[in-house]
Amino acid sequence: MTSSVRVAVLLLIILTGTAGGQQPSAAAPTLRSVDVFGTEIFTGDDVATEFKSDIASLAASLGTWPPNEDAGSAATERIESALKSRGPFAYLRLGVTYSPAPDNGLYVMVDVVEKKDASRRMPFRKQPTGNSGDPEGLIAKWDEYQDKVFQLMFSGIPLQVHDCPVLHCVAPFSLPELAPYLRTFNDGARVHEKELYEIVSRDKDPQHRAAALFLLAHTNNAKKLLPVLGDAIHDPDSGVRNNAMRIMMEMAAVDSNRDYPVKDLIAALEFPSADDRNKSAYVLVSLVKSPRYRAAIDKQAVPSLLKLLRLRQANNHEPAYEILKELSGKAFGDRDYKDWESWAAAHSAH
Repeated sequence: MTSSVRVAVLLLIILTGTAGGQQPSAAAPTLRSVDVFGTEIFTGDDVATEFKSDIASLAASLGTWPPNEDAGSAATERIESALKSRGPFAYLRLGVTYSPAPDNGLYVMVDVVEKKDASRRMPFRKQPTGNSGDPEGLIAKWDEYQDKVFQLMFSGIPLQVHDCPVLHCVAPFSLPELAPYLRTFNDGARVHEKELYEIVSRDKDPQHRAAALFLLAHTNNAKKLLPVLGDAIHDPDSGVRNNAMRIMMEMAAVDSNRDYPVKDLIAALEFPSADDRNKSAYVLVSLVKSPRYRAAIDKQAVPSLLKLLRLRQANNHEPAYEILKELSGKAFGDRDYKDWESWAAAHSAH
């Protein structure tokens, strides 16, 4: 659980700018929302009511850093085990996103894929079986860097990136503690580019594949990297998919006219993980402003965007709202579901 919680916390801060200079709270986070995506068999309110004590235990496990892994995992497993028996599910997982101070909020998402939807919502390639190794310890160095990023974040250091010198930055290399890593990753990615691409396509370790993608962003070769990022959208591991779309999110914000896999990004709006959906949506927030991609998003994405709009978790809800406003030119409220659905129906008929 610890690694998944770390990633959720880090990416929420990068995306929303929370915790900028704020010290982490010692108190257990406050539950802000419980969502369910992918089924109507039970709702977020159902889960929040039935599993109130387990969710409280999960919140308490996040009151310190690092989280209390045993307590959090036990609560998560109890909820998942109970819910899995309630329908024909191909996938069910409870995920949490913790937003540090000043929000100090806990956001719970139960991601579900019903068996009838599995081929559409889980179009993933088979798990790779290779063992590519770690070229000159570059991936281990990335892990060291990422641990240092978390240490800085939870000491209250602002980590917003304002001027990234490569295709993607997790944190600002202008910080003295992180500055030496920039040259290490730039040089390592250049020397070991072939091996890193091999890791992404063939290595059985999903953490190696995910790290290799971030390292390849240091090659600054967008034309070569983008097709590989498009393929990685269909990786069986959610962390790899997350990193691929996270890189595209930053790239699209800088230049929305590159060759992005817009069809796959639209499909990912209904992929199993909340991280799949929010990263694809944030890429599309940029692409929808490009004449090159606007028509495809307008034609194919609206039904999925309406589903995301109904979620309470901000990093799924808010990008969907931004895209719908851009497509429609309307100013309906973000919770005016009836107006948005009426617009969508009329728009589709037209």
